[in-house]
Amino acid sequence: MMLRTITLLLISTTAFSQVFITDSFSDGNYSSNPIWSGDTVFEVDANLELHLKDVAAGSAYLSTVSPIINDATWEFYARMEFNPSSSNYSKIFLVSDQPNLSGSLNGYYVRIGGSSNDRVSLYRQTGNSTSLIVETTDDWVDLNVVEVGIKVTRDSSGFWVLNVDTGGGTNYTTVDSAFENSHTTSSFFGVECTYTSTRSDKFYFDNFSLSGKAFSDTKSPEISSVQVVSNSSLEILFNEPVEKTTAESVSNYQVNLGIGQPFLAVLDNDNLTVHLSFSNSFQNRQAYRLNVDGVEDLFGNTAKDSAMFSFYNPETGDIIINELMVDPNPVIGIPPNALPEREYIELYNTTPFPIELKDWVLMAGSSTEVLPTYNLPANGFVVITKDEGVSEFPSGLPILGLDMSSVALTNSGNTVTLHSQNGQIISTVSYTDDWYQDENKDGGGWSLELIDPANKCGGITNWRASISPNGGTPGSQNSVFGVNPDTVAPQFARISIVGDSTVLIHFTESVQDSVLLDKSNYQISPLLQVDSINLLAPDFTKVELLFGEPIDAQKIYELSLIDYPHDCSNNQMRRDTLIFTLPAKPETGDILINEILFNPKTGGSDFVEIYNNSDKIFDLAKLRLTNIDPVFNSVDNPKMISEESFLFEPGRYIAISNDPGFIMLNYTAKVPVNLLKPTESLPTMDDTKGSIAVVTSDLSTIVDFFQYEDDLHLAVIKDKEGVSLERVSFNKPTSDKDNWQSAASTAGYATPGYLNSQYSKPNSSGTITLEPKVFSPNQDGYNDLLKIIYDFKNTSNVVSVSVWSSAGYEVVKLQESLNVGPEGFFTWDGVDSNGQLLNSGIYIIIVEYFNENGNSEVIKETCVLSR
Repeated sequence: MMLRTITLLLISTTAFSQVFITDSFSDGNYSSNPIWSGDTVFEVDANLELHLKDVAAGSAYLSTVSPIINDATWEFYARMEFNPSSSNYSKIFLVSDQPNLSGSLNGYYVRIGGSSNDRVSLYRQTGNSTSLIVETTDDWVDLNVVEVGIKVTRDSSGFWVLNVDTGGGTNYTTVDSAFENSHTTSSFFGVECTYTSTRSDKFYFDNFSLSGKAFSDTKSPEISSVQVVSNSSLEILFNEPVEKTTAESVSNYQVNLGIGQPFLAVLDNDNLTVHLSFSNSFQNRQAYRLNVDGVEDLFGNTAKDSAMFSFYNPETGDIIINELMVDPNPVIGIPPNALPEREYIELYNTTPFPIELKDWVLMAGSSTEVLPTYNLPANGFVVITKDEGVSEFPSGLPILGLDMSSVALTNSGNTVTLHSQNGQIISTVSYTDDWYQDENKDGGGWSLELIDPANKCGGITNWRASISPNGGTPGSQNSVFGVNPDTVAPQFARISIVGDSTVLIHFTESVQDSVLLDKSNYQISPLLQVDSINLLAPDFTKVELLFGEPIDAQKIYELSLIDYPHDCSNNQMRRDTLIFTLPAKPETGDILINEILFNPKTGGSDFVEIYNNSDKIFDLAKLRLTNIDPVFNSVDNPKMISEESFLFEPGRYIAISNDPGFIMLNYTAKVPVNLLKPTESLPTMDDTKGSIAVVTSDLSTIVDFFQYEDDLHLAVIKDKEGVSLERVSFNKPTSDKDNWQSAASTAGYATPGYLNSQYSKPNSSGTITLEPKVFSPNQDGYNDLLKIIYDFKNTSNVVSVSVWSSAGYEVVKLQESLNVGPEGFFTWDGVDSNGQLLNSGIYIIIVEYFNENGNSEVIKETCVLSR
């Protein structure tokens, strides 16, 4: 379809005078006497008929100004050189309050065809809803060439009569009549055609003859909206057509705060929109008042109205994505308060002035939706959902319905971005299902809510599942709202190889900082010249570096910065270094399985931790996790760890889990960047026994293999659910059963992504140390606690700790039969088993421990309590 243009002519009328509008197109055009506007796929052909001449499927309209509605007669001729259907038909709009006959409007139209019944019908349209008034019986236009003359009348009370001549002349047959008086005013008349590509040039119209009276209007025109077009121009939309001379008189407009009158006022061809141009410029983020006094409507009523507007250059964070309902099934709430089963996106205006959203763009992944005119109030919310679901939300909710056929909020994760009309990124959220931070809510029915709107780049740390009993809080303050400032500085997360001369640096959060675009800011040793830099939108957590020469696979490069970036909360990254090279192919033993959780807590997730036990750099994209077939000793069910490059450096731990959010919630994750959600789900791991292996992506090399069973856990652990198995030594074989121990209870029963609690350093010795020997629990901040530091030679020690008086009786038991690793400490605050502070004196600390290797010992140390 060709570009639409608007060229309308105002027909002046008097309130009660008879109005006549005719057009037989004898002048050879539709651009004058009267002016028609709309889609430019129409022509006046050689037979002086209005002819649709499109070349592709679609719909098209033309309209002209017409106030006729009372004591009215509409007559016209229409021809369609095909048998009409539900895909090929025409509408003639007798009455419309809008010039765009393909959009939402209030009015009445005659439809020719449009269904299998082949009828001529008269309809009312309200918004996008339609209702039948009268129609012919079946098959009136069941013809290979439809040629009809139509006459419709309406008196001032709303009594309609439909007349049709199927011969194309004026020998009309009265079809039916009815009262319908929902709409009492008119501004436009016109035609609309709907067609397939084979019918796109077979519609003809002629001999339009309209007569009647306009509705008697005694109300003054009012301002519907004011839109800021630039820093010196406005667009005013009136609620009804206005008269050209008064609308274009600059003296009828005034803006406060020194702006004054415009030097130019131009009425658009729709007779509703006035464009104002000013000599003085609006100031950014300043609110103004526009006064209108003297503009008249078509009936001589004079406007005296005002409206507030604000000029601003949009900045990141002015509007934020505040809530996401990505999986509304099942519905959580109880009727009538339950939310509908609809996805939605909630926006929040963080500024103290309203913001017009017209032509802003909402993206989900690569799909986009252009926002319509909507004025988002200062500190206000708007809920965006599929247009057909708007009526299902509570009435009064600030809501905007869009087509959203291409914008999907994927349950497992996606990137949602809001762009201003000039393409600037205003807000972006790259969520995953880990963001719920509640394993009971990531299955559907609960929205994701932002905690602190002032923390604009907190990521997962500033989002969580709604705690509203309805599952979400669309259009109002979030149920998890609170103060949650961002005090964490960004870090390097990892580095990827994306070509023989290109790397991708990943940060832990958004770092839209100009220092990252400065080539001289990068220090690489051995020298590698940076040719170009790309800070990747929309979340700005990645920087792409293109080098002037290929990366040498024989060298390991160190990359650091001179100036480190800030996040959007102005936290500056600390000095850090990345290493990279073209990745090597691992050999057996280069990568070790270091820890596994195969029997997680109910509703939880397994994890497999791997450790780079070499001096080489590998790429997780070239590795797989797999089971091993016990019969054939072959790879079974291999799973991809990472689809994109993920360099795995020497000495690094990576814990791989289908639900890293669960791991973070239930265990201490000291190094969050070492938690990874795999591209494909982990291989199956039975709760009692099974196998897990690391293999190369071509399946040619088994890098490490572990045949696990729950009998490897400590016998004293009665409930093994949620307890991981940890490797004790990198120097002992994975197959050595003595090389695996239950994770220490003092470490929370797992250590995902960092040094194991049961890790055994070679040649360690078992000791107990008290610090300080003399302590004073008087809460003065100095030596208030006694620290009981243990360093055992063996792993998986079961320890009991008690305190005895010098007289030989027990005063308090600090720990009993606790599974601990080789190193750690306990504390005593000087109180007895009843919580009472003991008297000054000498006390004996008794530590009893044993392990599965048969070692056991009782160690006694003395301390002094001083009050």
